Amino acid sequence: GGRLVVAEAQESRQSAPTVNLEVDLRGEGRSLHEIAASSSGYALVVAGPGRIQFRPEAERRESAMRELVEALTPLRTMSDHTVVECGIALALVSGGEAEVEPIAVRTEKVNVTGVGWIDFATEEIDLSWRLKERRVTRISTGELVNSYVKLGGTLASPSVELKPLEALTSVAAAVATGGLTTVSKGVWDRLTADRKVCSRALEEARQRLRNHDSSALP
Repeated sequence: GGRLVVAEAQESRQSAPTVNLEVDLRGEGRSLHEIAASSSGYALVVAGPGRIQFRPEAERRESAMRELVEALTPLRTMSDHTVVECGIALALVSGGEAEVEPIAVRTEKVNVTGVGWIDFATEEIDLSWRLKERRVTRISTGELVNSYVKLGGTLASPSVELKPLEALTSVAAAVATGGLTTVSKGVWDRLTADRKVCSRALEEARQRLRNHDSSALP
């Protein structure tokens, strides 16, 4: 296990969320790109409670990753940190294509659920998240402006798209509401407002792993 650290301060390292990674990936090639493009297996990330400390504004560098983190942590301007309660992400990889589902994060302010895919051969990314405020935070509609977040582009040049859920096109809305797959719709509908968002996501991830292992049997 390890810790998810955003700022470099020693205090942030000690209080950062714990991260456990379960990985079984295999690939062949003469370069990291070739290995990834031929890889198959899975990676499961389970994050425990902790606090993510943000860098001071003057020290922050403009990047897609920074924009993504800030988009997934609303009201960050009112605090120098966010409290994470838990997080789950599962990637099932076959022939260099990763299906990432479910993704779930619960913070003190919002529940975040997501789905998507990564093609390691072309390095294309298509990951989408939906944010839903927790009732205890009393975030108004105006404060949680962008409830849909998408990470697209490529691994070398990622881009972040932010929109209110109501402003999405029909295709994007289908993805944001779980239209990516039949499984995604059920996961998204159950998880978005669920106070047990992480435990249910972990159950879903374990079930998908069992199905994945069964389909791989000769």
